[in-house]
Amino acid sequence: MVAFLAAQRAALAALELACARPGSPELAAVMPDTMRALDADCADRDIRPPALMVAHEVAPLAAGYLALGSRLGVEVMRRRLVEKDVRPVPRFFLQPDATRTWAAICTKLDAVDPDGAAADGLIEDTKTGYALFAQAAGLTFDWTPT
Repeated sequence: MVAFLAAQRAALAALELACARPGSPELAAVMPDTMRALDADCADRDIRPPALMVAHEVAPLAAGYLALGSRLGVEVMRRRLVEKDVRPVPRFFLQPDATRTWAAICTKLDAVDPDGAAADGLIEDTKTGYALFAQAAGLTFDWTPT
């Protein structure tokens, strides 16, 4: 759990820094609460997440897709923690429902021409964001490929 929380905090902070417009609606609906929860969870566990370097800007729509998509995955994990009676459940897993914000992101993505330059840019920006999560995981997990 310590490595997971550290990786999430590091990656989401870097994603927020990389966002071309950090106050954009795509991030404003989710990031403040998410970062407060992660900061509290890290403080409770004396976790010092690494700081990641950001290579280039990421479009707000790509950043929102990654941040909110991560929240949806966390919901699945939260259910498993509850089933296993893990206590206390970190605050990061107890975020308010973001289904409507996710739907708004999906609507915006659906409006992007899949064959256009904007789609190509969003794909590249999303890859950049995923690379931030991979970098954060590599720095926080003791992982050896098998």
